Order: sequence, then C-alpha cells, then structure tokens
Amino acid sequence: MENSRPAVKVVYKNLQERLDKYPIGAPPKPEFFELLQILFDEEHARVASLMPIKPSPIDKLSKRTGVPEDKLRVMFEKMAGRGLVMDFKHGASGKTYYMLAPTIVGFFEFSLMKERDDFDQKRVAELMDKYEHGDFATEVFQGRTQIGRALASETALDESALSTALDNDRASKLIESAGYLAVSHCFCRHKTRLMGKPCGKTEEICLALGQGSDFLVRNKLAREISVPEALDLLEQARSEGLVQIADNIASGPTFICNCCGCCCAMLRAINDKGLTYAVHTSGFIASVKEAACTGCSKCKKICPVNAISISEEISAGGKKIRKAVIDEQICLGCGVCERSCNFESLWMRPREKRTLTPANTLERILMMAVERGKLHHVLFDGSEGPTADFLKNITGAFLNMPVSKRLLLNKEIQSRFLEFANKATGRK
Repeated sequence: MENSRPAVKVVYKNLQERLDKYPIGAPPKPEFFELLQILFDEEHARVASLMPIKPSPIDKLSKRTGVPEDKLRVMFEKMAGRGLVMDFKHGASGKTYYMLAPTIVGFFEFSLMKERDDFDQKRVAELMDKYEHGDFATEVFQGRTQIGRALASETALDESALSTALDNDRASKLIESAGYLAVSHCFCRHKTRLMGKPCGKTEEICLALGQGSDFLVRNKLAREISVPEALDLLEQARSEGLVQIADNIASGPTFICNCCGCCCAMLRAINDKGLTYAVHTSGFIASVKEAACTGCSKCKKICPVNAISISEEISAGGKKIRKAVIDEQICLGCGVCERSCNFESLWMRPREKRTLTPANTLERILMMAVERGKLHHVLFDGSEGPTADFLKNITGAFLNMPVSKRLLLNKEIQSRFLEFANKATGRK
C-alpha cells in the first residue's frame, strides 16, 4: 500500500489561505503546512487565520476572533516572540496595533533571527528551503515591484559618483537617520548553517532600522546597537564581499540586509532561477576600464549574481588578451566587484535610467498588490456586508483578467489605481 500524507487540519488550511491574500502569497504545499504546524499551535492558527491584513487594535480583534482581550494580549505576546504576529505602538495615541506577519518579510525571517529551542529550528530551515525552491520563488518575485533594492557600496563610488547619490541610496545615511537600530542573525545564513551548509560569512550582521528594530528588540528577536556599531558592521560586510540590500522604499526603510550569493533567497532567485528582477538595482552600474583590466577574473569570482564574465581574444601579435565583461541586464550596481579589483579597472557610473523606488511601505504594498492581482484583499479585507463583498469581488475579477495585467503596466493607469487605493485605505 502506498504511503499517504496525513490530512491537513482545516485550521491550517484556513491560515494558509489567509497568508495567501498578502501581496506576497503562500502557495499550498505539504512542506508549508508542516511548517505552519511547527510554528503555530491550533488555537494560535485559528486566531491568526481570522486576523485582517491591516493592523488592528485589540478590541476589534477580540470581537473578530471571539477571544477576550486579556487572553488575546497574552496570546499575541507569545506569538510576537516567535515573529508570527507583529505589534506596533501608534505614536500619537500610544495604542497598540497587531497584524499577522506575512511570510516575507515576516515570520520566515523572524523565526530564524536568533538561536532558540522552543521549536525545531533545523526542521523549520529544511522546510523553508524546500518551499522557497518551489512555486514560492515565482510567487514572491512575479511583479515589477520587489521587496529589496541594492545599495551601491559607498567605498566603491568615486567623489563624483558619491556626490550624485541620494541619501536613501547610501547605507551610512540610512543608518545615521534611523533613530533606532538593531542587529540580528542573517536568516538566510542561519538557515543554511542549520542545514549543514555554512558559508562562513558573518551571521549576526543584518540590520533593522527605526520601527522595524523597535518591534524586533521588544520581542527579543534582535539586539539594540549604536550608530558606530552599525557602521562597523557595514564595513565588516563590505570586507566580506556582502551586498547591502535595503527595504525597497524611499522613506523610513526598516532593514538593511548584508547578503551573499550562496545563501540569500533574493540573490539565489537570480542565480538559481534566472529571476534577474528579484532585487531592484542601485542607481549605479559597474563598468570596465579596458586599458587597465588584466582579466584576472577576481571580480568574476566575487560577483554575487554572476554578472561578470571574462572574454578572451588573440591580438594581431598572437597574444591572448583577457578582459572582464559586465552583463548590464544582471548587474545590481552593488560595487562588490570594484572593491575586489587590484588594478583599478572597475568603476561605478550612474545608471541612465533608474528603477522607481516606492515612496513608503504603503505605496510598495499597494504597488505589489496591484501587480500581483491582490489589491482587493488589501482594500477590503476585514470589511463586511454585501457592498464590501461586491466591491472586493469585482476588483478581484478585474485584476485577474488578462487585459488588466496589460493595462496595469501603464504607469498612468497604475498611478490612478494607487490613488484609489490610498483613498480606500483612509490615507491621502
């Protein structure tokens, strides 16, 4: 008799469906259901499956879930400690709002941001890795707007290039203006180490900024650090050939990851699946000074996304000439190659056409939702009644029509969608 998988309990199916409504979804796979069962007990899963996408106060969540407020607070405190729920304090009122953490950036990272023994981290790492190599990678990176954007290493920019860099393109400026900083384990390197494949690069090196660091420190998922320590970690990352990938927003970014091509899920999507758009590029691109290049291939070896090749030609005199060649369709503009070159044959020049950076988190979420056909979940999630159901269904139907996908590539139409979405979410 063939082995059959145990049936998935309804509560975990409901949770998967809830998570799949986020702009970055959660395709139903056996490994994902096993992962949910490790991280969420059944009561937590039931409550989580009822939480709206938008941050909500405890009184509304109590009514929605049927759990008394006092009990729900205790439950959320435990869940936040695992990174399953995110809690935020509203600056003006001091009121706490809660939301279910999405997969990415969310409980995938948070659950492996530190060493812990309250669940089987090794098994979690194995399940996440298997899941990420399936349909999930395509789900995450299917749109034009992505979670992360590369930052050019400031040490790779000459004075002229540095003078053109915006403050939100410079890691040091983001750190100095964050107000509150924390550091945690790199989720990706921790995951591969748990699987017995350590890459050897520094692990406690990923930085949280501002509100993001406040959430992580309060829930003991990261430790608070000073600006000087953060800048030292930034230099450590550069010395190890790591890429700075920041939150893809212009104002108030919440993280700067220091990534390697062998472990980082974003960079592996480029390297393993050919999803060259998985990370937004920096405002710069690597260029070769051919007269100075010896073709030593050091830059080729260190490039985190395999954007550099070495060409070979035979001169008129019969001499073999080797030169580095940059694939501009792949180059992130991170500057890792420039720092590695001993012959000053690489330099970073401004891109002629920059990738648009969303203004803030809300705009990025809305842009991702529009592109992935999930705007109706963001706009109307938690709304009740026949009118809300009608608007949700008709918006969802439009977004899933082939013609809508073509229309939404038009920037003007997409801009109108975002304006509509901002009004629908109560923001101007």
